[in-house]
Amino acid sequence: AFIWTPTRGTELLSSYFASYGVSLPAGQSIFSATVTPDGRTFGVTTVVADRSASYGYIVTVPTPTGVTCMFVGLMAASRRKRS
Repeated sequence: AFIWTPTRGTELLSSYFASYGVSLPAGQSIFSATVTPDGRTFGVTTVVADRSASYGYIVTVPTPTGVTCMFVGLMAASRRKRS
């Protein structure tokens, strides 16, 4: 997943989050993401490397005024076993 902003151009969504101090747990990568119309809140689904589990997070990035970034946390922890 990637994002485009007028000031930074195109970059990986995980890099964009990292620039605000938000990092994914080790071994997880972004599978899909949605964003609110204001561009500040993201619903993110991650998967572990072997795709045996997926997790949902809500990430809110600060406004230009500098509000502290919040990693709202684990929204869902659904485990799916694939055969």
